[in-house]
Amino acid sequence: MEDWLLKNDNATSFLYKHVDRRLGYQPSDPAPPSATTRTARHVLTMCDLSRDEVMDILRVAAAMKESRKNYLDTGYDRFSETLKGYSLLTLFEKPSLRTRVSLEVGMNQLGGQAIFYSIADSPLGVKESIQDTGRVLSRMCQGITARVMTRKALRSLAQVAEIPVINALDDYAHPLQMLADLLTVLEYKGSFANFTMTYMGDLENNVTYDLMRTAALMGYNLNLAGQGDIEKSVWDEVNALAESSGSKVKVCPTAAEAMTGVDCVYTDSWMSYGIAKEEEEARMKLFMPYQVTAELMKLAKPDCIFMNCLPAARGMEQTAEVIDGPQSVVFDQAENRLHAMKALAVFMMAPKRFGEIMGLGRTNKGKKKGGTMFSAESIQRICVLKTLIQRRPEIPDDALLIFSDLDEVPSAQAIQMLRVCKTKPSAKDGPWIQAHYPMPYNLRVGCKARKKSELHYQGVFTTMGFLRRKKGLALRYNMRRNLIVPRAGIHLTYVGSRADVDYKLLHHGAFL
Repeated sequence: MEDWLLKNDNATSFLYKHVDRRLGYQPSDPAPPSATTRTARHVLTMCDLSRDEVMDILRVAAAMKESRKNYLDTGYDRFSETLKGYSLLTLFEKPSLRTRVSLEVGMNQLGGQAIFYSIADSPLGVKESIQDTGRVLSRMCQGITARVMTRKALRSLAQVAEIPVINALDDYAHPLQMLADLLTVLEYKGSFANFTMTYMGDLENNVTYDLMRTAALMGYNLNLAGQGDIEKSVWDEVNALAESSGSKVKVCPTAAEAMTGVDCVYTDSWMSYGIAKEEEEARMKLFMPYQVTAELMKLAKPDCIFMNCLPAARGMEQTAEVIDGPQSVVFDQAENRLHAMKALAVFMMAPKRFGEIMGLGRTNKGKKKGGTMFSAESIQRICVLKTLIQRRPEIPDDALLIFSDLDEVPSAQAIQMLRVCKTKPSAKDGPWIQAHYPMPYNLRVGCKARKKSELHYQGVFTTMGFLRRKKGLALRYNMRRNLIVPRAGIHLTYVGSRADVDYKLLHHGAFL
């Protein structure tokens, strides 16, 4: 899956520079929200998210993954302070290496912290009521994840918590795993259109239930083959979602039927935590007809991928030939737990910041809901000025900062050219307009203007994009009397916060 955010922000890895700039809040910005300043929202199953929200989370997860790759070369991760000052409490009743590591590393990479607490020996609601626990934690942390045996304790905590509660696994759902799975599918398939997945094995577990919900939510098809009774409440949720999405979720009578012509094959451990040792042999006999083998994989499409949420047991739910073969993507899938968790954490704990991140890649011709083009221009100008003042403290208070329109920042060369002309810039003649992305522009300086007290200038974009002129503007200039300053600065389009400007200035720092 491509880095959607990076693409829309017109920045590539080679533009990174080692400068002291970060995408995050500054000391003057508001503190992390407390329980008294926000309404809690929880993610207990995939039904708690809409399709659009899931896609937004996946886009940000892909951007976070790409930014982290660049970090190894540049030392810069633009999300490294996104959750600065935030604390995530991670409650564990069931152990998990991948879940704990992804939560703790993810929060660290975002600038926050994850606090591990085992409730295996100190269950919720024993020493004090869950109500008291939830209220206390809500005053100390900004989010809670819980990996528990049953759904009852998790739902009891969510009912009283005033901060977001995220299900890191219970006996009914596993939404963190689902987001990682979806990110993996997008990386290999590009979209969910005309996509069919097959799940093989134990049908009566949390992964199966949320795979069903996820398919119905996102609109792709899911074949099931295995043993176990699926709870009626799950089917009710799936059928309600499938009505609007067009998804088809069905149980197939044989493994061969479920595998034929599919794009992805998914399986899970037959021996989940809590399975008694004496039950293992019986479970192996029960599920062996649904073991994913190389022969069964031949029934799927040639480019079919194989997934397992791990841990995996070779010789049980799949053969070694399959999981270690070229169609297996299980380790990419495991890595994506980290990136999906980071995106969901920001979405849940810092929705305003998540909106700012998404805003970097969205365009609406400069208009904001409830505002006008002029109000949007004013916001952008203020954002640019504040960022310049903060990042360039050497600029004197009486300095003249020149903008060829609302959001173009001239280079030192362009400023020097204006000084040579020794005329006053005119604000009423705007530049050409370039939609969508920040990019360098040339500056056309008219040293002989219509009025001796004015200097007319115009930003002319030389890179690809949709160009349109203000009515008749180009006809006012005599090219023989104008000077052209190449790569005169940067054009910052559609910024909505200082973080947006800070990030864009980082990638074009050579111009300043």
